[in-house]
Order: sequence, then structure tokens, then C-alpha cells
Amino acid sequence: MTGKKPRIVLLVAAETSASVLYGLYDVLMSAGAVYPDMVNGAPGDELLDVLIASADGKPFHCIGNIPVEPHCSIAEIDTADAVIVCDMYTSIYDVPSGRYPREISWLKRMHSNGALLTSPSAQARFCSLNPGYLMGTKRPLIGRIAICFSGTFQRSRSSMNRCFAFRPRLTGS
Repeated sequence: MTGKKPRIVLLVAAETSASVLYGLYDVLMSAGAVYPDMVNGAPGDELLDVLIASADGKPFHCIGNIPVEPHCSIAEIDTADAVIVCDMYTSIYDVPSGRYPREISWLKRMHSNGALLTSPSAQARFCSLNPGYLMGTKRPLIGRIAICFSGTFQRSRSSMNRCFAFRPRLTGS
């Protein structure tokens, strides 16, 4: 593969479930490599640069006591094409206000730098902990985060019809 691979960051914390994290990691890391192996008997090149990042970058155990060794801390990442906020398993009675301040600040920075933000779960409230997060922005949002923000931030100009459209630099055109 020629050129720079799109960077996809999986944002994790101790509340992340292993199945979501490692399922996403496996699928994204195998993009481009598995199909040629099944068809031609030789693996292809991986198409994405996938990183696991946490607030401090230190190893921890997530839900189920499963070990996680992030590649880096969020402070070490200045740019990304997409950030996937892995699920944050919390009780439905848990009030999320004030939690994850470093992650929220970093997500704001990534978003303002043009990164797509998404989450595989209904736990997208993780990204909505700071009122006014998307006020006045036009950045595309993906999946559950778009649904979450569309109802929460009425003044946001995010567009649901753009929520699955990747920018040209991500698709390689």
C-alpha cells in the first residue's frame, strides 16, 4: 500500500468491555489483510493504522478482569482520522457528569482537528458530558453519537445525512 494509512484510535478506559475493544481491534486491523489471504492464499496489506489509547496509556484490566495494554496515552496523539469511543459500561443509574475530563478535552481537540467521532454502543453519553460540546460545529458525526447529539444539542449544526460519509482523505481519494 502506498501513502499514509488512515489512523483510527480506539479510546478505552477501565469501564470498557473486552468484547467491544478486541472485536473492533480485530476487525479494523484485519481490513485489507484477510480477504486476499482467503482468496489467494497470501495476506494483503493492512489498510488502517489502528491504535488503542487511554487517558494515561498505562496497562489496566477492563470489565471481566481482561488485561488491556494501550499503545499510547491520548496526550501522545495529535491527529486521527477517526476516534471510536469504546463502550463505557456503567449502571443506568450512574450520573456521568464530571467523569472522564481528560478524555472529553482530548475528544474536543480531535473533533476540532477534523476527526470523525463514533461509538459502537448506546454509551455515547460518554461524549455528551460537557454541555455545549458541539455548539456551532459542522463536523460529521457517526452512528449513535450522531443520534445522541442530535437530540441533546439543538444548536449543533451536525448533519444526520452526513453521519456515514467519510471524508475523501479517509477513503483514499
